[in-house]
Amino acid sequence: MPASPREPSRERLERDFADQLAAVTNVSHQLEHRFGATAQLHQKDFRALTAIYVAENAGQPLTPSDLARDLSLSSGAVTYLVERLVASGHVRRDAHPYDRRKVILRYDDHGREVAAGFFGPLAGHTHSQLAAHSDEEIAAAIAV
Repeated sequence: MPASPREPSRERLERDFADQLAAVTNVSHQLEHRFGATAQLHQKDFRALTAIYVAENAGQPLTPSDLARDLSLSSGAVTYLVERLVASGHVRRDAHPYDRRKVILRYDDHGREVAAGFFGPLAGHTHSQLAAHSDEEIAAAIAV
């Protein structure tokens, strides 16, 4: 049965989804540059902080080796990057809970404060936009 004139076709919905995903990617890059400039961070620093944040929130903190793999960096490059993030107070090294030869990377208090100051308004806006959608709609968006 063809879609009614008021109901978008599946093809149109998929095209709209792809367009929105491209727009989100573009805004993400803009935020990356603005946050980097505000916090005096390099582009790779922002990506590292994002990876550390996501992993920590998932309950699976990253080791420097994990971070090197995720960012396609050499061990020397990730060491330099982690040193910068530690020196700037954004990240700290903690002992790995299962392997004392390793360390895991965690946000430090200063890093959380800087991120909250910059991303807090975005989080508030996101919360207000999501309030208009059901839990099922949000779960479907996450699944995609």
